[in-house]
Amino acid sequence: MIKVETSIVFGEFVGVLKPQQPMRRLPIRLPKMNRDLAQKLMVGLLAFLGLLLLIKGPKAPKRMAWEDRRVTVESSLSEARALQTSGAWQEAVPVVGTALAADPLNQEARQLKLQLEREIKAQREFIEGIAAFDTGDYDRALNSFSAIPVGTKHYPESQEKRATAQDRLLNQYRERAERACR
Repeated sequence: MIKVETSIVFGEFVGVLKPQQPMRRLPIRLPKMNRDLAQKLMVGLLAFLGLLLLIKGPKAPKRMAWEDRRVTVESSLSEARALQTSGAWQEAVPVVGTALAADPLNQEARQLKLQLEREIKAQREFIEGIAAFDTGDYDRALNSFSAIPVGTKHYPESQEKRATAQDRLLNQYRERAERACR
């Protein structure tokens, strides 16, 4: 704030600054307040807002997107495992696909999908092998039973059928050889 008249010279320009009255911050005049009354009003207002917030209650926390994906993956995997246990491998594959769509990097879902695909392939080979065995095409049955991977549900039974098909195929070859020699 300037208290006396002051001159400032900038080259040929001379500027004169004159003292002025200080301006009020607000163009309106506020009434004088009792400080104790203002504090009591503020405490009352805060207490009212506090009660209002307590009555309303806090909002339920929002779940984050990653939590939703995790819940989706876990529920899909548990459903797929239940289907796998019941032997419904074909129906379990789309359920695992849902889990993989939510979390493509989930190793458990990937392994479960591979295991289901192995079981489906083994079941298909087993059915083909049984059909070939029943029709007497032991060569095709032997190939089908041999294609069933270790650790699948049909593996133990396929090995028994494979041995039987192998014996019957050898008997067929022996009979053909004996007929050819006659």
